[in-house]
Amino acid sequence: MIFGSSRKLAKYCDQLEEADGAVAFEEAAQGLWSTAQKASPRDLTPALERCAWLLTSQSVGAGGRFSILCGSLVDLGAEPGSLVVPVADGLLRALDQAVRFRVSWPLASSDPKLPDPEEADEHLRDAVVKLTPVLGGEAAYRAAEGWFSVTNWARPAVTLLQRSPQLWADYPRRAELAAAIAKLVPDIPDLGGVHELLGGEQRPAVVGRHRAA
Repeated sequence: MIFGSSRKLAKYCDQLEEADGAVAFEEAAQGLWSTAQKASPRDLTPALERCAWLLTSQSVGAGGRFSILCGSLVDLGAEPGSLVVPVADGLLRALDQAVRFRVSWPLASSDPKLPDPEEADEHLRDAVVKLTPVLGGEAAYRAAEGWFSVTNWARPAVTLLQRSPQLWADYPRRAELAAAIAKLVPDIPDLGGVHELLGGEQRPAVVGRHRAA
């Protein structure tokens, strides 16, 4: 263990909790990730517990991005128990919104091709513009946010399902989660890993191992 890692991790967790905007939050997340790579699992676990708590209060989009860092802490050795429910709940929220996007897209765009869910920077704003006449502004944004966030949530879900499948056994909305994923796997193959690990019949390629930015 590197001396002082515990205090540094706690400091960055404090900054995450106190961040008053996206820039401050991102800076704290970067500091946490840099420190985490030199920390012991014993120090990482309480940091993950605090991050998992933060995850429950974030939007689908912001939470999806932050969930990747949380999953990476598990990769580094943090105990995963605190993260399962926040990730499962966040993934389910993203899926619900993404399904609405999928259903509405043919009504909103003359191009039947769905935008790549991994390319939010390129397509999210345009997607919202196209969906607004169909869904209304707020609902259009939420649907697009879900579509462009769902693969972010899938990454830590795969990590957790691979490392601690027993922790998912009692998740009360597991069947609902699996059903929502099944609706989107044909259009978003990167969800295949979660679908397979939850016991789905299709077996597409598993989402690759992720790293925090």
